[in-house]
Amino acid sequence: MRTVYSCVVDTDPKYARQAVLWAASLLVHGEQEAESLVVHTIGETDPRLTDLLDSWGVEQVQVEPFDSRHPYSNKLVQFATPSLQQAQHVVLCDCDLAFAAPIAPWTKGDRIRARIVQRPWLPLTQWRSIFEAANIRFPRVRVRAGNGQPTLPSFCNGGLYVVPQRLFERVGSNWCQWDRWLLDHAELLGGPLAIFADQVSFTLACEAMGERIDYLPVELNYHSGTRAAAAAARDGRKGFVPRVLHYHSAVGPRGFLFQERIPSMNAATERVNQLIRSLNEIFPVPPSPSEPGADQLSPGEPPDMPGPAEPADLPSPADLMDAPKPAGSAVGAGSLDAGDD
Repeated sequence: MRTVYSCVVDTDPKYARQAVLWAASLLVHGEQEAESLVVHTIGETDPRLTDLLDSWGVEQVQVEPFDSRHPYSNKLVQFATPSLQQAQHVVLCDCDLAFAAPIAPWTKGDRIRARIVQRPWLPLTQWRSIFEAANIRFPRVRVRAGNGQPTLPSFCNGGLYVVPQRLFERVGSNWCQWDRWLLDHAELLGGPLAIFADQVSFTLACEAMGERIDYLPVELNYHSGTRAAAAAARDGRKGFVPRVLHYHSAVGPRGFLFQERIPSMNAATERVNQLIRSLNEIFPVPPSPSEPGADQLSPGEPPDMPGPAEPADLPSPADLMDAPKPAGSAVGAGSLDAGDD
């Protein structure tokens, strides 16, 4: 019995590059073994990704889309994977996560763990309408979202969930059921809010099951380029160092994560960017016609640093770890308390 980290790579080529960083950061900075990682792929897969993951010993599972109406719901296909069903805890991840430090102290317990949303997104009146249509009791409890506004207690960010084995099958069954129900009743969300169908259906599933969330601190799902640092400061935690960067589109044309004007945030960003320098040798990011050229820096993107002199075709995680590191890039041990929610 072990903890398994899992993600889904969709058909857009950008997800293959994200999956490489996700896996490499877990192996190098997350202190995980290859046997603890599972990458699910949909459609035609970039052969560079397949070859690299094979060389590292990472399990790959070919899957079909969960529902063509909502690609973000593809994460639900992971509940059918045997190696996840047998794990003591499963960490369901978006591809656009980069690990700057281990998170083992938080992958325990018998409740679902996730970070509350940064913003409520749905007004409470809309939530009430959804719950009435689903015939589920509308929860009375409210919690603060990351920006301090009230939201429902199980409306969590979808980037990282920790699910214990005792709940894995039940969560998967209920979440899939309510996700398809919500997609069949898309008018309940409507317009741009339809993108949150997987998160809203997760809320419905949790409330239908009567399960409470054990909240993760913002450091374990830190949204680069947002006001997530302000959320932590509001809770009295200043100068913290993120352990998991959820970078979304805060990436320059050469693949580097944008730096911020907060030194403690950049300690983690620099650590990941040094890893990206090594990955660029084997999985380069082609410049996009709509972005600055490869010789230009986007705002917040760090200047380049030389990587290994002679890059190997398929480097091992140890090779990536041995790449030169910038001064001051280490993430301080013990900077977080696993019980600090």
